[in-house]
Amino acid sequence: MKAIILAITATALLAGCASFQETYTLDREFGQASQATWDKQTAYPDHQYAKNTPEEIDGITAENIMQVYNDTFNKTPEKVNVFQLGIQQ
Repeated sequence: MKAIILAITATALLAGCASFQETYTLDREFGQASQATWDKQTAYPDHQYAKNTPEEIDGITAENIMQVYNDTFNKTPEKVNVFQLGIQQ
């Protein structure tokens, strides 16, 4: 009787290891997120294009673009109450 219970218990415990497909996918994709993070930290990832001359824009256009960019930091953020839930204060 003990042998049958032991066999059933062992079978039930080993059944959790039977999902081969999930383990295979995890092993195959191991380290992809880490490698993507490492690639984003690279200072100049397009080093293979370093010999190419970049396209340029004239200074007047660049000045206007930078002015718009810098003006976005002049605005103070609005205070927003996230937890309104339809209750009037």
